[in-house]
Amino acid sequence: MKMLMIAIVAAAALTGAAQAPQDAASEEDVSVMAELPAGGAARGEAPASAESLGHIDQSVVGRFPTGYPGHPSDDNIVFTADALAGILIQVSGAELHDKWRWRYWRPGGSLAVDCYFQIVPPGAPGNTSGYVALVQNCSYPWLVTTGYTYPSGCPCAFGFIGGGFHVAGTSSVNYQGTWTAVVDHIDPSGVTTPGVVTDDIYLVKTPLVAVVHGFKSSCSSGSMTTLQANLVAALEIAADRVRCYGYNWAEGIEADAQGMGAWIQRFVEEVDPTQSEVDIVAHSQGGLVARYYYRYLWGGLTDPAIGSIAMLGTPNNGVDLTKIVRWSCPRWARVVPGVTKVCDVVDITGVVVGGVIDLNWPIIDDFKPDSDVLRDLNNGFVVPTSPIYRAHVGDHTTWLGHLFSGPGLNDCFISWNSTFGKNGVFGDGSIYHDFQYPVVSHAGGFPLCDGSNTLTDNASVVQNLLPDTSSSRARDLPSRVRPRATGPSR
Repeated sequence: MKMLMIAIVAAAALTGAAQAPQDAASEEDVSVMAELPAGGAARGEAPASAESLGHIDQSVVGRFPTGYPGHPSDDNIVFTADALAGILIQVSGAELHDKWRWRYWRPGGSLAVDCYFQIVPPGAPGNTSGYVALVQNCSYPWLVTTGYTYPSGCPCAFGFIGGGFHVAGTSSVNYQGTWTAVVDHIDPSGVTTPGVVTDDIYLVKTPLVAVVHGFKSSCSSGSMTTLQANLVAALEIAADRVRCYGYNWAEGIEADAQGMGAWIQRFVEEVDPTQSEVDIVAHSQGGLVARYYYRYLWGGLTDPAIGSIAMLGTPNNGVDLTKIVRWSCPRWARVVPGVTKVCDVVDITGVVVGGVIDLNWPIIDDFKPDSDVLRDLNNGFVVPTSPIYRAHVGDHTTWLGHLFSGPGLNDCFISWNSTFGKNGVFGDGSIYHDFQYPVVSHAGGFPLCDGSNTLTDNASVVQNLLPDTSSSRARDLPSRVRPRATGPSR
């Protein structure tokens, strides 16, 4: 998730215990929410008139991930495992007795939070400072907001404070979906301007991410451990919520996928038994393993849902590895003369395939463009609504790619045509060109492929793990579980 990192001056409400939620909104509360003006302060922008809209210069949705610094969420997505989340406002030119009211409605319409911040004189409830001060009742029965006393009186200013941060946290697990947040302003004379800030906050289950390694790799390889660490940092979640599925890559796609269901089930049970969905980020061969698992082995309602499958440099149309063998291990170089089906020698390229290739490995046949397993995966396949499929390619065309996977653009080894899948099924709205990271199909740092680390925390991968808040479905999104695909389109 791409986040705008800024320093947030947090009030006591941000560090104290969240206010206990109310059971339901009153009829008056519901009607006020329904009649809010359309001209409230836009998220992240100054309102047209600070005087008429509560002296608010800027408003943001603040996210406070557990174990990470608080900051605004520019997509308004927050996780249930976050410590706190809610609306923050920055104010200038305020006067004594100006007041701001925070309210949050859960998905379904019940009122969860209703509390205030107000500028009051010495001696007012909660103000023991001896000065004009900003007090609040969002965490405790009225107390001075840390850092906001005004010895010279008003006009007064403060920046980024918020109240009633019950949207995230352990008590929010049962309220996933779209929360509605409203800030009203009450001026010193008691006149209320409703909805000076209004915004939606999307509360979703904290992701569980299964990383799947590729050909001649393992979960302990540097590229896989780097990818996992980058995903943890980008999502700002606990490290145990991103794990790698290991398998014997030489055995072939079907065999490699057999253990994936049981592994995912253990992953969920050990880390978060309340979780109903897992996302997959798969590299190279791992993308084919993930596709096979979901299409043929996933148990439907008996297994955790699969939210997305991100394929990094996956040869969905295959790659002819026998060409690599013939090029790197000519007949005269073979250790056992006359054994035409086995090339059991050190690869003279040193790094193209990482050493030995045995043409008897089942994966060699599976990678062929006309293999049985690729026909099974590709024939009749239509990209479903769920899970989200994303194919990621780089932009570093080389002659090696032409040799091994045909003409056209490639990212060193795997052609774009192969990544796009049969008839370009992944090339229409689901392909991401990761030009910032030119190679994603090969993780070994081969010099002809730029010699760079090719697996990254690219933002396009992270976006696969989050709900689409731009769609018309976002407001009614009950959780991260999307409609389950059925039939051959899986």
